[in-house]
Amino acid sequence: MFEVPYFLVPAKGGEKGYVVLAKALQKSGKFAVVQAVLRTKEQLGVIYAKGEGLLLDFMRYPAELKESTDIIDTSVKKVKVTEREIEMAERLLQEMSEKFDPKKYKDNYISKVQAAIDKKIGSKKTSKVPLKKKTEVTRTIDIVDLLAQSLKKRLPRNKKAA
Repeated sequence: MFEVPYFLVPAKGGEKGYVVLAKALQKSGKFAVVQAVLRTKEQLGVIYAKGEGLLLDFMRYPAELKESTDIIDTSVKKVKVTEREIEMAERLLQEMSEKFDPKKYKDNYISKVQAAIDKKIGSKKTSKVPLKKKTEVTRTIDIVDLLAQSLKKRLPRNKKAA
């Protein structure tokens, strides 16, 4: 439920490496930290397993984060509260807390867009737009080979790789 996850799919010839990475991440419960370029900007991200596939989600670099002290107005810092007020707020939070169920939340924007589309289709005032051709990815990296090379470099000199 990250804000903008991207499903990753293997390029032709990269299926085996994709499956190996997906299964290894899923089995280990870990994720891969990556720097990837999206729309000409290099970004920090994580790749994690989801079902049979991989998802990529972007993060912020530490330099992009602001400290709360840079944002919070000094008038907030001067407010005095009592321990009793905090305890009452904690009790209220406890009473209002429930298990998070994402199915309870609906995206109203999507339903409004769908209603507008349905209305437009019903008015018969639509036109066809040609689809763009899918661009081909030409460079495939054999991740299994890279993994083997990396492991070979990490082995002590007196041991041979299998």
